[in-house]
Amino acid sequence: SQRVDMFNDDIANIVSGGLRKGGLTFAPEAGTQRLRDIINKGLTNEELLRGVKTAFDKGWWQVKLYFMIGLPGETDADVLGIVETIKWLQQECGTRGRKHLAVNVTVSNFTPKPHTPFQWHSVSTAEFERKHQLVRDAFQTQRLSQVKYNITPLAISAMEDFIGRGDRSICAVVRKAWELGATNDGWWYNMDEAFARWNQAIEEEGLTWKYRQVEHGEWDVLEHLGDENYRRQGAGGKGRLDRGQ
Repeated sequence: SQRVDMFNDDIANIVSGGLRKGGLTFAPEAGTQRLRDIINKGLTNEELLRGVKTAFDKGWWQVKLYFMIGLPGETDADVLGIVETIKWLQQECGTRGRKHLAVNVTVSNFTPKPHTPFQWHSVSTAEFERKHQLVRDAFQTQRLSQVKYNITPLAISAMEDFIGRGDRSICAVVRKAWELGATNDGWWYNMDEAFARWNQAIEEEGLTWKYRQVEHGEWDVLEHLGDENYRRQGAGGKGRLDRGQ
């Protein structure tokens, strides 16, 4: 994975090292510059194009791009902007010989992290499913050549969110899930089975996927270098996790 805004001819030469070129991975995160500004990504459309075009001109026929949906302040236009951005990049890169830019796209679901301005921002299962369908419909409508896309299953994001914002009480859940056989779940080789085991572990330990609305998170007992006022700027009210069954 490379920082697309820093990817130039010199970096391209170092990365390639005269060897056969595989795929490069960049993470624009959001489908529009407006939303990237909101999440403080610090990446302009011009920087994105410059990095991707440099890679293409230097012989990389394929790039991988990572996006997220469910970000704070997101609109449907931002979601559709993912597909529009890919279409625009392909058009701007043009062709080399008979080849044009191939893109593998991963669209993941935003999961709040403690000690960040968006730690209380959650999106409902229904809203994520609606936005997933927006992405699928847009790709189908555009019929972009040499583009493959993958949308992260909500079950994976639910497990990430549950652990990421949990307190010490989920230690028993993690152990129970392991005892039930939940291992290497991030590989997604048997997601439904893994999610069922986590569901069972949560129920047996008397917990729920949904989090309480609380003034202070359980993680606030930890000292860190972040500014509480900075974190509150993105709070927008206390949220909850609602991504279970």
